[in-house]
Amino acid sequence: MKHHPITHDGGKTDHRYAIAREFCGKVKPQFVARFCDEFIGSASTYLGAVLLAVGYKAKRNGAQVFVNIPA
Repeated sequence: MKHHPITHDGGKTDHRYAIAREFCGKVKPQFVARFCDEFIGSASTYLGAVLLAVGYKAKRNGAQVFVNIPA
């Protein structure tokens, strides 16, 4: 698995997060973000998977989650 720029508060890489290209039901392999080997989500680009992982970390750390629900 490929690791990413997500770090602990002390600055060391947080190896619980991983991003790798995998086949996950799409025609082409996707970049899959995982936390402790659990699926977070998939994206067509590496940056998209990093953003999924960063968002997941923020949510785990207690960040407010806003959802846009159309009226």
